[in-house]
Amino acid sequence: MASACISRVLFLRRALFSLASTSAARARSDGDVRSSARSPAARRLAVTGSPRLKALGAALFAAAAAASCGGGGGSTGANAALQPPSYSFAADAGVRILGGVGPVELVVGATTYMYLGGFVGPMPVKVLSTSDGVNFTPAAATLDGAPLAGGWFSFVSLPAGAFRMYYGFGPNSLPNTLYSATSHDGLTWTTEPGTRIVLNSIAVPKVTALLSGGYRVYYTTSGGPTGIASATSADGLTFTPDAGLSLSPAPSYMWGDPNVVTRGGAYLMSATQVPASNGQPTQSYSSIWLASSNDGLNWTLAAGPVVVDPAGSPVDSSFASLANGALRIYYGLFIGAAAVGGGQSEVKSGVLTPMM
Repeated sequence: MASACISRVLFLRRALFSLASTSAARARSDGDVRSSARSPAARRLAVTGSPRLKALGAALFAAAAAASCGGGGGSTGANAALQPPSYSFAADAGVRILGGVGPVELVVGATTYMYLGGFVGPMPVKVLSTSDGVNFTPAAATLDGAPLAGGWFSFVSLPAGAFRMYYGFGPNSLPNTLYSATSHDGLTWTTEPGTRIVLNSIAVPKVTALLSGGYRVYYTTSGGPTGIASATSADGLTFTPDAGLSLSPAPSYMWGDPNVVTRGGAYLMSATQVPASNGQPTQSYSSIWLASSNDGLNWTLAAGPVVVDPAGSPVDSSFASLANGALRIYYGLFIGAAAVGGGQSEVKSGVLTPMM
């Protein structure tokens, strides 16, 4: 089956090359000196000059796309045509916040709140505010009138200017369980009844609104080499697990800490890659990678990591939008320690600029 698919693709590609070569040869035989002086790539582009050849070329391209066999590296099916994300990274000077990991932003008007939650709890939550994305001042959040405690925060917008917060590790919470609360100011939260999803493997979940409507929670699996899985909801309250993994582990690495946003009609993910040996995490520093997707399920990984920090292991990243398609990426850093080791931590940031 795979060999037949590959044969069809190769045949169509040879047909496209033959079509382009014929067009260039005709141009030269007609005395078109400018065409013959072009590079081979430019001469192949000359096919667009003939309406008949242009139409034939378009048909062959469509057939080649239909015959695509998919492949490795996280790109399959409808996502095969999407290019890997390509961004340059420039670190911001200094440290954003001393102590804490898991930075997640909530934009309320002209103010951005940064929520930092621990991995185990319930424990106090750091909430800070910023107007420039770089300098932060302390703030305070409450849940049902009490100081907010917990972790695993993520936020989505609701109608009428409201927000929904997803969280775990709250007071009296169950293990591996995601809860939710609503707010109109981003600081005063009221619990919604029930639980959103309970999975034996859920860890570090983040919820994002889908382009087609509804919501999807991405989370780190556990109980073995970790990957990234997801579950989908029409109303943001009841989630159904999706089949398969968004990013799968390998003997030399594992995945965690997914963070997904929408960009230009597609999806962009940042995730932590943890070095492993035979499926077990090592003491080497982790790194942060990017991946892109058309449907939020099938992902194309970038060619290499986007954030590598010589001071330690970057983990738990999140994005804030800037001008001209750029993003500020925030991440927690375990200083001088592997991602699985924990220890002293801080929040750092940098700017991701699209590479055209």
